[in-house]
Amino acid sequence: MRASLVELTEDHPRVPRSRVPPRRNEIAQLAVSPRKGNDPPRVNYTKQEQETWSTTFDALTSLDPTHACREYRAAFESLGYERGAVPQLVDVSAVLRSRTGFRLEPVAGQIASARCRPYRRSRSNLAPHRPTR
Repeated sequence: MRASLVELTEDHPRVPRSRVPPRRNEIAQLAVSPRKGNDPPRVNYTKQEQETWSTTFDALTSLDPTHACREYRAAFESLGYERGAVPQLVDVSAVLRSRTGFRLEPVAGQIASARCRPYRRSRSNLAPHRPTR
């Protein structure tokens, strides 16, 4: 058994905090495994993961007509997301690379939620929040 690559932070909502689901580590291991070329590896998602994606896809895309701007809807459609298949990083990266020159890279782990919070703001305040020290 390989060592755990993903460790939960103190503020992570998962209980119990001492255990990381083995599946999360399986996927994280793909990010650090040797691969051919520069393309990110494909993940063989489970039936439950596919069902979760489908449920999420349905819930979020039903909001698009009233909550998403025209540019977002066009970009979302151009990425080729489908209800029945979790997007593969390699496929999304290929589209981004062909249109923008940017590519995506897999990361073994997660970004601490404290680093993400400053960017979750209302539309009236889109600039990153700068915490006072």
